[in-house]
Amino acid sequence: MAEITLYSQPGCEPCKAVARKLDQLGAPYRKVDVTQDDAALAHVRGLGYNTTPVTVVGEHHKHGYAPDWLKWAAEHASNP
Repeated sequence: MAEITLYSQPGCEPCKAVARKLDQLGAPYRKVDVTQDDAALAHVRGLGYNTTPVTVVGEHHKHGYAPDWLKWAAEHASNP
């Protein structure tokens, strides 16, 4: 089991939707603002994404708002 990390940025409505869904699911997650963290931005780009949101659980990652995947992530994540 791994921690959920949500890579986001200010003003990103899909990012807010992902955060709301994770909150609804009661899933613990760490939110990282890629505009404030160069290493996080490099990590997101290294995964092959140029925009947010990107949600990561261990070696698994998904771009955008995907409710079914977020449910899977919540079920497979560990508490921080």
